[in-house]
Amino acid sequence: LITFHEVWGKLWFSLPFLNMLQRLAFFMFERFLTCLPFHRFVAVSNSTFNQLKTAGVNPERIAVVYNGLDYPTIENHAKNSGQAPRGPKWTVTFFGRLGVSKGLELILPAFAKLMEKYPDCQLQFSVPDTPRHIRQWLEAETKRLGLQDTVSFLHPVSFAGLIGRIRRSDAILVPSWSEGFCFAAAEAIAVGTPVISSGRTALAEVVSGKHTVMSAQTAEALAEAMIAAREGNWKEIPVKRFELEQTVEGYLQVYREITS
Repeated sequence: LITFHEVWGKLWFSLPFLNMLQRLAFFMFERFLTCLPFHRFVAVSNSTFNQLKTAGVNPERIAVVYNGLDYPTIENHAKNSGQAPRGPKWTVTFFGRLGVSKGLELILPAFAKLMEKYPDCQLQFSVPDTPRHIRQWLEAETKRLGLQDTVSFLHPVSFAGLIGRIRRSDAILVPSWSEGFCFAAAEAIAVGTPVISSGRTALAEVVSGKHTVMSAQTAEALAEAMIAAREGNWKEIPVKRFELEQTVEGYLQVYREITS
């Protein structure tokens, strides 16, 4: 049994921060994995199911088991963080790893356009220091655009501290090129903070509550979505929950099938 979070296929050749050798190597390794004779391929969303099928995996060998969240822990951290007092500036936050598929190259130019119309905003990156070349690019781009006074890079914190940061934000950014599930979006929704997303791949399945969606995968479209959020023009649908117990039961069912 193997769990696939995403299958990028030809997307490898469009993503930023990679050279051609890396693109080709990752593409070939991914193709190799999808050709191995596993009894079951577990996809963490319907989007990943479709990606595996497109890659040539027999649909009868694919089981969809959504990732699960530990809601009691998240809700306890959110409760302990207080009433989420917000500062004088409208705050939008990106948090998580600095992955090549996260749409990071779109965020700063989009935020610069937001600032032209609404200078009472600030952008927070709650991210690690690595990969170093991506972190350095973000810092250099911040200076190039003259955003040093309104963009901050926050130090990593505990999970409880991260939940507090999410709760104190006015919106969370998820402008990804692709997501197999997206814990960042699901955690923000669990805390009650609206999400600005690309709406691509599994984000269409996971994002709920108050949110807004980019019309295209461009900095201009992200800026438009951020402006709509700043003006309070949110879409809203019932909140979706992805219970950890359902994830466990999903895997147990797959184990029963392959051992029966």
